[in-house]
Amino acid sequence: MHLKVVIPRISVENRTALGCFMSATESWVKEFRYAIKSKIGSGWQVSNDRGNMRLLVGNKKEGFSSINLPFAWQKDQWPDAFDFIRIGAEAYMESNKKLPLKTAFKLTKQTSTEIQLDWKGALVNYRKANSFAIGEATWKKKHLPVLEGVMEYMNRTKHKPENAKTLYKKVLNEYKHGQYKQLVGWKFGTQMRRHMRISLNKFLNYCVREEDFPSYWLPPELSIEERLSNNQVKTNKRIGYPLTDFQINRLIEAFPDNEQAQKWKFAVQLCAVFGLRPEELRHLVIRNKHSNKPELWCTYQKQNSRVRERQLLGLKVLDLDGTSFDWSEGLIGRLAAGEKITRNTKRKRRAESWSVFKKKKC
Repeated sequence: MHLKVVIPRISVENRTALGCFMSATESWVKEFRYAIKSKIGSGWQVSNDRGNMRLLVGNKKEGFSSINLPFAWQKDQWPDAFDFIRIGAEAYMESNKKLPLKTAFKLTKQTSTEIQLDWKGALVNYRKANSFAIGEATWKKKHLPVLEGVMEYMNRTKHKPENAKTLYKKVLNEYKHGQYKQLVGWKFGTQMRRHMRISLNKFLNYCVREEDFPSYWLPPELSIEERLSNNQVKTNKRIGYPLTDFQINRLIEAFPDNEQAQKWKFAVQLCAVFGLRPEELRHLVIRNKHSNKPELWCTYQKQNSRVRERQLLGLKVLDLDGTSFDWSEGLIGRLAAGEKITRNTKRKRRAESWSVFKKKKC
């Protein structure tokens, strides 16, 4: 019985593209290995070990020893890795190869990272550099928690993370945070873990590019778990469905005929016509009140927004035949005439309750 094996042909274009890709990928590796061989010695080699650099030292006669290096197998990291290997090789050769390879490079890590890297100073500078881009509330909620984890691990005297990949795992998976340190890391598949990871990436990029940290502190590539976590966040995200004009009118007509309900009805009408958020109802101002064309303005300002106030231009709510509903016209005039809308009284009630509690306590 003869088996016929069909080998698919690769087009000339694909072969050319594949050859260019391989040559471009291998060019920095050849340069890296040549630098090690010419400057350090022929018994020193580097290889790719699951995305990280691995150093192999020795020969067939004397045997080999190897250690993992705190660098990713990437083009932009080989210059720093070369300096790291050179310093470690000097310590190893000065001991006449009696010092274990791991010990020699452990001393190299201490001299090359612990003395030079100012993590606290980098955090202060990073905050100053982003003081306008990141508001205080966003900073405290979506940046500071994960960066406090970085400070805790990097200011330890022992068992510090040696590169960004190790720091990543420690902070995102093991760091205890929360008011009572009751939370451990951030759960995979949650929006908050995604926020923390993005914030950590931005800080590490800043440290390398602006504070001259070694390149092995650049954010690592997303692991399979993180990619799955990203997909889970997208899957879990709530999907909103906007109401049609006809549905909005049905909602308006459903309000009962009493004073409080009518205030809510007016609030919903304003939100529908002028595209307001509920919070913005508390910041409405009528200008040119006594003119023929009074203007409605909103003075609400988000923390990170440069828009302090804006004039509101209405968009009428239309019926199925294209005509506007009666209530969608004249809303500015009603507001100028003094018609009341519902107010959020939660804060007021909370303040009143707190004042009563303090009086009783005193």
